[in-house]
Amino acid sequence: MTASTGAQTTSGVTTPTTDEPATAAPIPGWPDGVIIDFELEYDNRARWPHFPEYFRAWREGSARLRAAGGRLDVSYGPDPGQRVDLFGDGPTRLVFFHGGYWRALDKDDFSWVAGPLVAAGLSVAVVNYDLCPAVTLGRQVEQCREVIDWLARDSSGEQIVAGHSAGGHQVAMLLATDWAGRGHARDPIAGAISLSGLFELAPLARTAMNADLRIDDAVAAGLSPARLPRRSAAPLVLAVGEQESSEFHRQSAALARAWGEPDGVLSVAGANHFDVLDALTDLSGELWRRARARRHSSPDR
Repeated sequence: MTASTGAQTTSGVTTPTTDEPATAAPIPGWPDGVIIDFELEYDNRARWPHFPEYFRAWREGSARLRAAGGRLDVSYGPDPGQRVDLFGDGPTRLVFFHGGYWRALDKDDFSWVAGPLVAAGLSVAVVNYDLCPAVTLGRQVEQCREVIDWLARDSSGEQIVAGHSAGGHQVAMLLATDWAGRGHARDPIAGAISLSGLFELAPLARTAMNADLRIDDAVAAGLSPARLPRRSAAPLVLAVGEQESSEFHRQSAALARAWGEPDGVLSVAGANHFDVLDALTDLSGELWRRARARRHSSPDR
């Protein structure tokens, strides 16, 4: 859902800074000998200061959709944040995980994504999870696995998982999950879409937000999808906004390289970190064209 004011920004670049410790360990897959201002690169609200307009448009659109009906605030687990909203009754379900750097926003801000998708014949689940620092990143990832467990029991239809920003990280972690080991007779995921995802956590440990995220070397090693083997055969589409910072482009490129994604990364023309989400609701656009092509060409689907 696009805000009324267009983005006025340039693509992010790596920037020299004296703030980065000289002794900081190298980040796997990141350029050696290049000092990057991670605080600047990951501060999307500073990069697009009109971001409140996006948030307002999202909230207003979501309130309208929720007022029109759906199964709202359904519990899928024991924790207080484990709630999901279900819209539509199509046989194929899209499961959406919101962004907010694992520590902000709520499913109620993102109900709007369901409108065009339900109109196109999909059913949609918009997922909530508890936020950092109230829970750890590890527990948050497990909550997202638990909603897939729950949804697989709720319906026998195919599920496509999609996420934006931190939600894109959750999508990749789902593809790195041993679903057979969790008792699934078949892969519960039929396809995956990540918009502006985060797949190597070490750079985030070098930002102020890590006071909430608590990423250390062990967390980065265990919860960075770019360092983990892919366990699901579900086809994945990676996308990032053309106008996003160099770090966001680098994040998706790192996963594409690590997992051998044949189509690389889709750069969504003209999009920034916020309005890139509009691509998910444009079923005639390039994002969905790639998603359909990948599913049809997958030998396991």
